[in-house]
Amino acid sequence: MEEILSSTEFQEIFLQLKSIFKQFEDEMVILSDVEGKYYLKAGYSEKWKKDVWFGGVQTMKNYVSFHFIPVYMFPELADDLSEEVKKRLGKGCFTFKKIDDKTIKELKGLVKKGYKKFLQESLINKPFSEEK
Repeated sequence: MEEILSSTEFQEIFLQLKSIFKQFEDEMVILSDVEGKYYLKAGYSEKWKKDVWFGGVQTMKNYVSFHFIPVYMFPELADDLSEEVKKRLGKGCFTFKKIDDKTIKELKGLVKKGYKKFLQESLINKPFSEEK
């Protein structure tokens, strides 16, 4: 029988995952920042002549989703992830019912790599400060 988590547990997971993206807010566009839903857009890409979505976090009924478009566009970014984290990844979205500090650390590293890849590919116009 599958464990049903409380909304408080999902809210905590949501906030931990959201914190991974927050350092990039000044360089991106916040599409949504409401309870249970947070999305960032990388901005307009001269290369693709359209807006590019970066990622976000959303509380669903049975899990919390962590959307990360760079890993969808550049799957090799996930090569160094642990098997535990990889098994939570679909095409560009990780799903979590529980999360630990090790996973948060891996996702932080992945997001920084993805950010740098987006910057390298001219999908982001304004780089963030390395001091963050």
